[in-house]
Amino acid sequence: MRTHPDEDHQFPGEFAEQKSPPWLAETLIQLLAPKKTVQHLLGDLQEMYEKNFARFDKSRAGRLYWAQVLCSIGPDLWRRVKKLGLIALLIDYGRSKFSW
Repeated sequence: MRTHPDEDHQFPGEFAEQKSPPWLAETLIQLLAPKKTVQHLLGDLQEMYEKNFARFDKSRAGRLYWAQVLCSIGPDLWRRVKKLGLIALLIDYGRSKFSW
């Protein structure tokens, strides 16, 4: 028996905010994933987050979300880091060789 008529009422955005994946992880996807796959990837990750949120607690669902984000952008991020590393190596070589 309910004691208050608004007992089951949630404030607007309360439940949605609770089930939202980590915003920083979503931002990384938006910045680093290929533009043509961003929306599809975010949708898939959101779906997995909601399933994990229902199965586990918010903290574990967030950790699993981060793991999926890093697996998704990891290869592309590594490729970019290696590319920047090559550029930095060339710049250092140029500085040492030509005293820039």
